[in-house]
Amino acid sequence: MSAFLGTSPQVLAFLQDARERPEDDTPRLVLADYLEDHGDHERAEFLRLQCRLAAGTTPLDEVQRHEMEGTCERLLVRHGGGWLGPLWQWSASPMSWHRGLLALHLPRGYDLEGLIDILPWIDTALFVLHGRRGARRVADLMARSDINHLHLDLRSQSREDTL
Repeated sequence: MSAFLGTSPQVLAFLQDARERPEDDTPRLVLADYLEDHGDHERAEFLRLQCRLAAGTTPLDEVQRHEMEGTCERLLVRHGGGWLGPLWQWSASPMSWHRGLLALHLPRGYDLEGLIDILPWIDTALFVLHGRRGARRVADLMARSDINHLHLDLRSQSREDTL
């Protein structure tokens, strides 16, 4: 996907709608149609496949599921680094795609400014909280993004007044 498409107002609006309705595939499929119409055929295909493979959809037979999962994997091998933007550097950090949006573990010391273009694609984030600085980073992340699910892993007990 071109940088323009990733940050265009239309794509950002579709992503916002998808995060506001996490179990409804309609916004994701509308986004896929938009991407298709604007030349990003493979990302559109990936989104559609991810929605079709998601839990709660009409069951697939084993062969269909295997073929679709294989196509998703091939698309990620070919384009995943480009779709991840600066996140490609975090290959050691757990991350996965769920229904076309990202779920990831934010490593300690991540640079929020470097993630601005990819933030709209993040649906779920896990953050290991280490004290006051970590709390500030989480607050900044939440103020600047619309992440649906934030999982905080408290590594040590912190008193409320110290945060």
